[in-house]
Amino acid sequence: MTIKIDLEKEYDRVRWDFIDASLKAASIPDFLRNVIMSAITSQWSPIWLFRSGSSLFHVFFADDLVIFGKANLSQGRLINEILDEFCSISGHRVNAHNTSIFFSKGVGEDLAGIICNLLRFRRVHNIGKYLGVPLFHERVTLSSLRFVVEKSKSRLQRWDARQLSLVGRVTLAQSVLLTIPSYFMQSMMIPQGTCDEIESIVRQFIWGPVGGSKKMALISWNSLCQPNFCGGLGFRQLKDQNTSFLLKLGFNILANSEALWVRVLQSKYRMKDGVPPCISRRNYFFL
Repeated sequence: MTIKIDLEKEYDRVRWDFIDASLKAASIPDFLRNVIMSAITSQWSPIWLFRSGSSLFHVFFADDLVIFGKANLSQGRLINEILDEFCSISGHRVNAHNTSIFFSKGVGEDLAGIICNLLRFRRVHNIGKYLGVPLFHERVTLSSLRFVVEKSKSRLQRWDARQLSLVGRVTLAQSVLLTIPSYFMQSMMIPQGTCDEIESIVRQFIWGPVGGSKKMALISWNSLCQPNFCGGLGFRQLKDQNTSFLLKLGFNILANSEALWVRVLQSKYRMKDGVPPCISRRNYFFL
């Protein structure tokens, strides 16, 4: 089972000594810890980047927690005790109305109902997002990441390609459009169709005005993705970039074998000497 816990946002309720002790436990340097404590215990003024621009506020923590556990009564009671102790020590309070719990298909309805009543959380069939990334419990499809494509299209509505030079359009495509999916590619394999659709949006933006008729590309996309010294513009194909991010995850599994998340994967998939070449379809899950 997966529990997404929402903490109430009454900031003044949090105990400052608890935050200070947490920063010490995280090995935050004393100088930085003192700066953080001074900022959060006194009145905070937003930082203005420039006179007519937006203000910048601090964000020190997310107010959502995600807990994974085995779906049984003993785990439910243990989680309940831990949350009560956490709230007592920190001053936080769990927002039970917005806290949700998700069960896998193998959990019976009776057991799921008992655990929900014990924890007083509502049951959902889609756990939603955490830090902007969907917490999937099934295969990632084109529809799963449709919001990423729509986010790319929404950026185009703010720009008028007819008022930009070719150099300006190329710069915006590289620095904005092609970086939108990067955050999601660091933790999941994006479908080829999603990559193709975003790259199609980029090509249309470069070679023609937004909202107008399609124009013929003067240079192939593969040629544009060549390095500058080879005559290209240095674009990166999204699928290659996605593969690079996932290879980084594989490297972290090998290099950080004592990390908790690595030990969880090693236990579930019985990984002993490294990343297995394949995982049985009936054993894997998408998250």
